[in-house]
Amino acid sequence: MKFLLIQLALISVLFTSCSHEYVKPENYQNPVVQISTDLGTMEFELYEDKVPNSVSHFLTLVEQGFYQDMFFHAVVKGILIQGGCPNTKPGAQGKVGAGQLDYTIEEETDETLRHDQRGVLSLARGYEKGSTGCQFVIMLDKMPVMDGNHTMIGRIVKGQEVLNLIESVGSRSGEVKREVEFSVKLMRKNEVDYQFKKFEK
Repeated sequence: MKFLLIQLALISVLFTSCSHEYVKPENYQNPVVQISTDLGTMEFELYEDKVPNSVSHFLTLVEQGFYQDMFFHAVVKGILIQGGCPNTKPGAQGKVGAGQLDYTIEEETDETLRHDQRGVLSLARGYEKGSTGCQFVIMLDKMPVMDGNHTMIGRIVKGQEVLNLIESVGSRSGEVKREVEFSVKLMRKNEVDYQFKKFEK
């Protein structure tokens, strides 16, 4: 289950936030992305001011069109939906769920951001520090074990009913009854220079 899935309860070491200087612009608003699926659309606000490096990384991928024409490769009922694997793109040859970028970023945490409700958007990671990549999860329930370990970047603001529909095609094991296709596009961002720092091993 491929990358994060479901290392959730296995990771117990907390990592500190990665240092990233961020100057909040005038007229700041939380960026918003739309995830369009063949079951409907959802919108998520992103907490750029809390986890700026991670949001910059995610928005960069969105604007590059990275998250176009993918499908959710795991839907664990009552736990999470996982997507963002490049091996779910049409014509990809790699193992579904195992696809990543050629770099990673370090995890960021903020004490005010908690995996405390349905609809939280968080970045998937591996066991090692600095293993956050392109995959993401949408929580279907609260999961406090992820606090301090995974970077929560936002939460749903529109389309809760779509989460229900996506969850309905999943299972307790994460296997899906049918592929739910999705693409991500930017709806709103701030007038800032979206640069991010890659993790240096």
